[in-house]
Amino acid sequence: MYLGNRSTTVFFGLCQKLQRGFATGVKITPQTGGGRLICIDEKELHPLWLRERSISPQSVQMETKQPLHEHHNIPEDLKVTEAAFEDTMSLRVTFSDGLTSTYMVDRLRNEINTFHSTAIQFDNDDEFPVAITKPGATADAKRIPFSRLFSARKDVQNISSEYIQDEELIALITALFEEGHVIITDVPCYSGAVVDLGRSLTRFSQVRPTNWGDYFNVESKADGDKKDIAYTSLALPPHVDNPYRDPPPCFQLLHTLANNCSGGMSTAVDAFSIVEELQELHPKYFEVLCETSVRWENDGGNRDSGMYSIAPMIELEKNVGGKVSVKQIRYSAKSGGYVPWMPFEESDIFFKARNKFSMMVNEEHRQSHFRLNKGDVWVFNNLRMLHGRTEFEKDGDRHLQGCYVDVDGFQFAYFKALNSCKQTLNKK
Repeated sequence: MYLGNRSTTVFFGLCQKLQRGFATGVKITPQTGGGRLICIDEKELHPLWLRERSISPQSVQMETKQPLHEHHNIPEDLKVTEAAFEDTMSLRVTFSDGLTSTYMVDRLRNEINTFHSTAIQFDNDDEFPVAITKPGATADAKRIPFSRLFSARKDVQNISSEYIQDEELIALITALFEEGHVIITDVPCYSGAVVDLGRSLTRFSQVRPTNWGDYFNVESKADGDKKDIAYTSLALPPHVDNPYRDPPPCFQLLHTLANNCSGGMSTAVDAFSIVEELQELHPKYFEVLCETSVRWENDGGNRDSGMYSIAPMIELEKNVGGKVSVKQIRYSAKSGGYVPWMPFEESDIFFKARNKFSMMVNEEHRQSHFRLNKGDVWVFNNLRMLHGRTEFEKDGDRHLQGCYVDVDGFQFAYFKALNSCKQTLNKK
């Protein structure tokens, strides 16, 4: 074991002084032909991996921490020539091209173990919330009063980020990402309020517009000249919105302006939990739904245009250590999902897999049912939480307005709220 120019004895002596310090578990050994190999908890650090995390003035623009170089500007055969502890928490490393940089060992370890928890270009000491699934079930949506989220004063009716409470926003976003959906109650009812809410929750100046505009109306009639099965009183089986867009909108907000009719109960299905069960019980079905891209379509809303996207029903992402998790679901029978030509045997297994997934989605015990009352805004992950409704009376007074926001809006708002809370604590 080698630590820069120090002996093994010095290294062990330092580790003993550290007690439970972050530097414990760091090994630096000489390599044949020169260079040093750095390992943290037996995990080898590639010199280029370490180098791109340098925030020295030679590596990044200091104000933004944005890299100053193109990837090809750094030698592919880069080596670590020297490495030594500056103190119990940091490691000073010199590379073969002459750059020297200091690294916090705890940050390197955190990024190795939880890739989502450590950022380089901004302060991120808190891991962003991730999905928590319940096998075979969908979590009921937490209900958060508008007055608690936007102001301690109950008389405030202005939907503006000016009045938002950072602690409550953090709790809302945490529940939204962990459980897939939340309901904000007693939101002021006026046309376009859902857009004001979307802007305020994300601290963005705009929601994600579509060819329907900034928001859309869900009633038992067409939304202007736009038509969809949703704009009828018919039941809607669980589905995601807009799988024909590339990319589909990440989050949907549905604001209840009126719901004075029989029927029209809302349905939520946590598709992530279904995918986990499908993978365990029917691995071949899981595999084919991940690997087969199908065609999603929409006529533009009034048959004067068209949109389509070709993508699989289940999209995965690779995480730390080669682990794979579900990134998003595309499932909507009304948007097609048309299957490409394949040999008979391949087509047969795909149709069986899709039928199995469809049956699981529509099983009663996997669904959460609830009624949206006037003023309720249902916020849900459109790439995870399938939504639907029961049939309602055709002439009933049921009017919802919806809009879309993307994941970056909630990420931005989450870290902004965290930093605001930290600044408040530091002032006390």
